[in-house]
Parts: sequence; structure tokens; C-alpha cells
Amino acid sequence: MRAALSIFSTVWTENQGLDRLSYALNAVLWQIRKRIRGSFLKTLPSGATLKVYPNSVYSGIFYSKWFERREILFIRKHAVLAGTFVDVGANVGLYSAYLFDKFDRFILFEPSPSTFRTLTENCALNPGTDCRPLNLAVADAPGMLDFIDLGGLSSTSRVPGRNEIDEANASVFVTTLDAEIHLEDGPIVLKVDVEGLEERVFQGAVRLFADRQVRLLIFERLERTNLERVEALLYGFGYRLFVLTADGRVSYERALIEKPEINLFAVPPDILMQ
Repeated sequence: MRAALSIFSTVWTENQGLDRLSYALNAVLWQIRKRIRGSFLKTLPSGATLKVYPNSVYSGIFYSKWFERREILFIRKHAVLAGTFVDVGANVGLYSAYLFDKFDRFILFEPSPSTFRTLTENCALNPGTDCRPLNLAVADAPGMLDFIDLGGLSSTSRVPGRNEIDEANASVFVTTLDAEIHLEDGPIVLKVDVEGLEERVFQGAVRLFADRQVRLLIFERLERTNLERVEALLYGFGYRLFVLTADGRVSYERALIEKPEINLFAVPPDILMQ
């Protein structure tokens, strides 16, 4: 009962008007499909097609028109800033797929081998999209890293923290953004979702930040993210942090930026978001 209430609460908050009824029905169908298992194809509002597994962690697309609605709609609004979307921690490509109609090309990093297979399937389902999936982790130096692969297309598979070393069950190849993103890729919008490894990702992208090739940055800030050091690195290149309020407005308010478990944005000094 509690799970059902949570689902319908999500339907209500993530949709508006008649979409609430439509996606409430989707939620019911999702519950049926979840018990049947298997997979099927789903068309997103962007026109993208995804292979969907009802038991996966991203099954919320069954009953929500826009995954991470505020952030996705904000990026769509400002897609004119860049031609390339770079997704670090792309999982199955859901986040990027909501933007397939807004950018010229996509570079998607996903280290988990099992999740990467679904990511490549989803790119192949959209042949009209210039989509380059890379089975690599991203950090501050190339090499190999221990990895916690939770399987099941999990969105929280990760490089282990200091207290999680014994939980590592895989090793993954690592690259840097400076090594993979080139000048000919042009201005980029960069999304980073790496379960607390953000600082190391940014340390491997100093050229991109110094050249201000990153025109808009969005990253997930967790409890284990060292915001002070991340902020210092970004501020060193002139980037300014902001958040989106509940109604989608830009806010530079310090108290909001310091909240844990939140998506943060940053732009170079020549761009002022209002």
C-alpha cells in the first residue's frame, strides 16, 4: 500500500493536467508488466525510443512524462548553448534520451558492462541520433579502478568509497574528459552522475573548464560529495553554482546550494542564468 501511494504521489507531482490521469494509468500497467517481467519499447516525449525493463530502477518512466522534470526541461530550454551533450554515468541512456531532439551529438560514458549493453541497444534504437556510447569510467587519470557493480541496471553502481573497498566486485577501465572530449566537439553541456566521484571527474577536465568549453554543467551532489573542494575547483575557473527551485527558477542562494542530495548547476562567467 505504501509503495502504491508513493508511486501515485510521483505521478501527481511529476505531471500536470490530463497527464496525471494518463500516467496514473501507465503506473497501473507498469505494475502488471512488472509482474510479467520481460522488456518492451517505450517512446519518450522527445521522440526517442528506449528498451524498457519493468523491474529496473529507471522504471519510473512508465508513469512520469519527464524523468527529473525540472532539470530536463531546464536543459532543453538552454540547449542552444552547445551542440554536444556529454553524459558521465549515463546508465541506460534515459537522461540523454529525453534530449535526443535537442543536441547534435551525444557522448555517453557508462562503466558497468551489463548496463552498457542496454545503453548500446538504446543508442541503436535511435539511428537518427549521433550517439557515441563508451564503456569507460571517468576520473582524474587513465587506468583501472575497483568498481561496485550492483547489476540489474542499477543507477548506484560506483567506484567504492573509503569504507566500501571490500564491496568491490569488478574492475573498470578509466579515462578523463580532457582525453575524450576534443575541441572539434565544440561547446558542451556536461551532466555528471557518479555517486560521489565528481571531484575526480572535474580534476580530469581542467582543460575543458579552462577553455570554457563546458557551457552548462549539472551534477548530483550527495552526502559523500566534498562540496567545498568541488566548489573551489569550479570557482578557480570562474564557474558559478546555482540550483533550481521547486518551480524551476534559478537560485544562487547559499542555503539551497549547500543542501545534500540535490542537483547542482554551474556556468562560466560569461553566462548569467536568471
